[in-house]
This record gives sequence, C-alpha cells and structure tokens, in this order.
Amino acid sequence: MKLKTIQIFVVVLYILVFGTLKGEEKKTESKEVYQFGNKQFTDKEVLEIAYSDYKVPKDFFQDKLERTKGISDSIYYLYEGKYYCTDAYEEAKEIFEKRISQSNPKRTLIGETENEKFFEFKTLEERTTYLRGYELFIKLVKDETERQSEIKKFKEQFFSIGNINKALIIKLQGNWFIYTFDKNGSFQEQNLGQIYELENELVKGEPKDRNEFVKKLTSKLGYPLDKYYWRARVHKCSYLPKYYTFGQRPITKENVKELVEYLWYSVFNHYILGSAKVLASYIEEDDNSVKYIMLEFDMSHGDFGVYDRIRVFTSTWVVYKNSGNFGIYYGNRKTIRGQYNPGLSDWNKELKWFEKEIIKEENK
Repeated sequence: MKLKTIQIFVVVLYILVFGTLKGEEKKTESKEVYQFGNKQFTDKEVLEIAYSDYKVPKDFFQDKLERTKGISDSIYYLYEGKYYCTDAYEEAKEIFEKRISQSNPKRTLIGETENEKFFEFKTLEERTTYLRGYELFIKLVKDETERQSEIKKFKEQFFSIGNINKALIIKLQGNWFIYTFDKNGSFQEQNLGQIYELENELVKGEPKDRNEFVKKLTSKLGYPLDKYYWRARVHKCSYLPKYYTFGQRPITKENVKELVEYLWYSVFNHYILGSAKVLASYIEEDDNSVKYIMLEFDMSHGDFGVYDRIRVFTSTWVVYKNSGNFGIYYGNRKTIRGQYNPGLSDWNKELKWFEKEIIKEENK
C-alpha cells in the first residue's frame, strides 16, 4: 500500500472513531435554562453530569458499601411473602437464617448491625476469578496413554482462538492438570499436583458446586478471589411499620429528609443504577405535611445509530404528620438528547468515501 493510501486510511480511522461522535454531540447543545427551587440548570450542565461519576448532592444519604474492583456489595430486604418488620432481634435473625439456608448456604455471616431503621446481617461469599465463564471438561484417567488421548481429542475439537473459554481438567494417579488455550491460541498445561479430596466435589464426573470445585482446584495457583458481600436487612416496625408509612414521631424536616434519601438510595436500589442521579433537592413544611422535592434524572443508552436519552423529572415525597403515610408524585418531565452512538450507516458513509479515495490513489 502506498504512503498516501496509508495516510488516507489513518485519517478515515480517526474520523470513524472520534469525528462522528464529536460532530453529533454538538447537535445536543442547548441554551435552555429551567428553574428548580432556587437553582437553575441548563441542558449542557445536565449532559456534563450525566456522563460524569456524580451521583447525589454532598449531604445526601448514602450507605457505606464496599464496591470496588473484585468486590460486590449489595443490599437485600427480607420479607415473608409480603412486607414484614419487627423490633425484636431474635425474630429478625430467624428470618435471616431461614432465607440464607434456602438461597445460598455457602454465604458466611461475618457481621451484624442494628440501628434505628433495621437489623442487618452481613454475609460473604468468595468466588474464583480464574476459569470464570469457562466450559469445563473433567476426565479421571487411569494411565498416561488415556491422558494423552484426552489431550489429543481436546486439541482437535477446540483448537481455535474462538475456543479460549474451554478447559480440560484431568486427574491421573492423584495429580490434577489444567489444559487451556491462551488468547493467541497457544496450548497451555498446568500441573497442580495432588489436591486433597478434590474428587469428592464431583458427582458422576461433574462438580456438585462449580465455585467450590474451581476454588479448591486452583488454590495452589494464587489467583485472587472475588468477594461478594450480601447485606440482608429486616426493617424495624418503629421506623417503617408498613409500606409507605413512616413510624418516627414527631415528623420533622430532618427525619423526612433522611427517610426519603434512604428509601431512594438503598431500598429502591438506586445505589446500583449508575444512570440514576439526583441533581438537587429542597424541603417544605406546613401544618399537615412535610414535602421533600428532588430533581432527578436517568439515562437510557441508545443502540448503534441512536442517541442516548436523558429523562429529567421531579419527584415530590409527601409525608403526612398525623398518620405517617406518604406518597410519591412525579412531574415536570423533560427529555434531553444525549450522545450519539455511531451505527452501521455512519461507518458505511465513511467507508464509501475511503474506497473512492483508494481507487483514485491506485489509478495514479
């Protein structure tokens, strides 16, 4: 390929990767300003926040969760078929133990917390990162001839870069071996030696518990384990006696603010929804109720050839002082067009131009 052709190719590649996106982003800019309480926001400011790591205002309630690389930390509220609350620790612990035995007995209880809102039982499960997503082929062979035969069949069947997520596990005379293909298609062997009672993890040649089998299999390799924290909570009746009823008295601006932010962040699971954000909030009070108003937005990511869609709206939480009952009312909805996601038609336009330029260059 001539030097000029290469230069054209580089220019086109840059346009495909950067130019289409940036060009389309300019179309989303708007000078419109809208008022929320004593604050003003433009579409441009909303767009900047949407594509940042901002979540909520600084003084907003947030659960302290350990969510980093290799660590999952989630909250689960325990109900007995319908909403359930208790102010007794023993009852809360009984519900937790019943649920853990039914769902995942491998989780280990590592901590308990009690506050004005709930009883919490924090559990931990560790899972291996190595061989995650791999299809395992486990063979218990009698001799070296049979081992080589299984290796040969595995190579012949899966030797391709598209099959790097296959693993052959062999046990021979007490020793365990792992065979895989790396990302370049090269065949890899790992001799793990003897692993005590690993075969007991198998039933008819298949793992009883895949995670436990792989964990024991790879224990000598030093691969890190992902940590999965699971916080099981039971609400106190003194705080949340039933759905949409606040139990604390007296009802004030301060405890309503914390109630609403706690429900939004933790109970409604917005802590795990990256696109759900609160731009601002303010609170009002009269003789009958306390109102907490938030300006929220969420984002729907577009498919190829489609714009992201950002939905801005208000949510008004009204807590009535006498009963403690509360309701949520949504309004002032507005949709802002976000970033453009280049699609096939965009690539085709650029590639057609590129093809014409190549033909011109080759004909010189």
